Amino acid sequence: MLERAALVDALIARLYRDLLSSDLDGPKGFCLAALGGYGRRELFPHSDIDLLFLSENAQIEVSRREAIAAIARTLWDLRLRVAHTTRTLAECAQLHRENLEFNLSLLNFRFVDLFRTLELNPSDSERFRQSVVEVLTGKVSLQTLMRGRVNPWTLPRPKVRVPTRIRFDDVSSFHNTLLELITQDRPGLLYQVRSALAEFGCNIEVAPIDTEGQKVIDVFYLTCQGETLTLLKGIRVEEGLVQRLAAAPTTSGALPAPE
Repeated sequence: MLERAALVDALIARLYRDLLSSDLDGPKGFCLAALGGYGRRELFPHSDIDLLFLSENAQIEVSRREAIAAIARTLWDLRLRVAHTTRTLAECAQLHRENLEFNLSLLNFRFVDLFRTLELNPSDSERFRQSVVEVLTGKVSLQTLMRGRVNPWTLPRPKVRVPTRIRFDDVSSFHNTLLELITQDRPGLLYQVRSALAEFGCNIEVAPIDTEGQKVIDVFYLTCQGETLTLLKGIRVEEGLVQRLAAAPTTSGALPAPE
């Protein structure tokens, strides 16, 4: 089921880039969401692919109507069972008595917690839900929450020092630039890397993550506006990552503790 959902994800992302926006984070005021079983990544053979084209307001919805229709037609031409709907934020907040299935589908979301961390720690579960609400409503910034995580300065020094190495690969993939990162593991590392890449306009298509003891071995499949990274962009990204990781505190004791 997960493999089917991942395959459909890749297909829809490609159609989204080709027919609607080269930037998967755009356009402003619009997004595409997966609902129902597909939203949970539980996609059985011959199941409907439930899609929600969500607009901030009616004007944006009208402006994207042709692109939405083109995406739906293409999926149907591929013999996929597509059940798509277009809604505004205000419409999603309403109770649709004539279509309660739609309201229920918006609630059909499951947080995947493989290690049952939240289930075994009820207080953490409630704090997690509250944090999600506060970030989504703008009451608290994500940066503020990240600063409240475990302080790396208080953790013991690792037994092994891992120098940071960054390598780009433009040969292994026709559609993505691969960035291989080897560095010291630390709290908040993925957030630091993702934030740095976002600042350079890079989109992460796939990211196999691995650790060996205190060594992180991550590979990021990157695009920029739907294309592979140019040589100049790659140089800038590498310089930015090196600076970001060097400035970030680690548990190695390499940086002085803040006053």
